[in-house]
Amino acid sequence: MFVFIAVILSSCGGSDRNKIPVRTGSDTEIERLNSAVQGSRGGTTELLTRAKYLHSKSNFDEALADLFLILKKDSTHLQAHHLLAEVYLETYQSQLALRTMERASKLYPDSIHTFLKLAEYQLILKQYDQSRESIGRVMQLDPQNADGLFLLGLNYKEQDEREKAIAAFQSAVEINPDLTDAWLILGNYMEQINNSLAGQYYDNAVRVSPDNIAALHSKAFYLQNEDRIDEAIELYQTILTIDSSYADAYLNSGILHILREEVPLALDQFNALIGVDSTNELAHFYIGRSWELLGDKIKAKQAYRQAIRWSPSMKKAQEALELLEIQ
Repeated sequence: MFVFIAVILSSCGGSDRNKIPVRTGSDTEIERLNSAVQGSRGGTTELLTRAKYLHSKSNFDEALADLFLILKKDSTHLQAHHLLAEVYLETYQSQLALRTMERASKLYPDSIHTFLKLAEYQLILKQYDQSRESIGRVMQLDPQNADGLFLLGLNYKEQDEREKAIAAFQSAVEINPDLTDAWLILGNYMEQINNSLAGQYYDNAVRVSPDNIAALHSKAFYLQNEDRIDEAIELYQTILTIDSSYADAYLNSGILHILREEVPLALDQFNALIGVDSTNELAHFYIGRSWELLGDKIKAKQAYRQAIRWSPSMKKAQEALELLEIQ
């Protein structure tokens, strides 16, 4: 990596615009960005725009090359540091990502966004004490920073300090009620301790993000566990209007229909799941269970065999098939 950096930096000296590199790609956007970079004689604004586009297309090597060019021109460029850290993280170079954000935090000790990103990266690398220190800096700069409190909650959550985590998440949503993930985590915590607030927290998550699949699924699963079957099925169907390939919605709806002895409706859900994921062993297993409940042993056996085909270690399918074969 360092040899690669050195080659790039050594190749971009001088003011000759012909030495300003162009980036590869067949789309018109990269051609336009290349022209803009050439026209500006390698200006940092144009280079950053191109780097962002390359990053969005997962062209990480060329995005890195542009970012190195920017930092050669301006070693204090904050946006370049931030994007460089993101690219490093996405290319599994987490230590370089961390060092990049540490450098940025020293250059910009009053940048809340920088310290939030630094705290996030430290959390990813399980540097909990350092992450809390960075969050502390955020809270010094802005005592009402909801994102900082959310990160603090995640920090405590990772260390299984539930009471502290709950307090941090609750403080975060008091300041910013639109933090969907905080509501979901709080709902999960309340559900674990059988607190009636769980439903309210899941409701808040869905209210904030009505098309958020994770929020809808969490609420539906909560309703399912509370034996509010009709509401759960309705919510799973809502999920499928948003994402018709969402496997768990078909699977859970089918299981709930079996519980209500609506086996044909259950079969519809499991077959729909096979339509989006033909190798889903659970779908095949529950198709077998459905046919068994309907009294068709031949189709049940076929479905169980398919489940075992896709998951040879699936014990419940093996046991169900063995029972049918000895009857």
